[in-house]
Amino acid sequence: MTMRHENWNRFCQNTSNRLAIEALQLFKAHINDNRHDDQPGCGREFLDNIFMGIRKKFEISLSQKYFVSKEDCTKFHHSKDIRIFISG
Repeated sequence: MTMRHENWNRFCQNTSNRLAIEALQLFKAHINDNRHDDQPGCGREFLDNIFMGIRKKFEISLSQKYFVSKEDCTKFHHSKDIRIFISG
């Protein structure tokens, strides 16, 4: 594994831990204040909803290049090169 991958993996793990701690605190506080929401599966539903919300926010806020699969990276770069060639 390269140094870049090690740094990236460490960054991802640290970010995941920080987000998980914050989400868990928010979830517990909500359940304590809203006992009627304390239902089987509510944890999974909560995570599904926040993951979807985070993904939407990222996709709206960032360039589409950040969401291209690794397999499609070369296709994205080639199509970008073609657009530059055509417009240039």
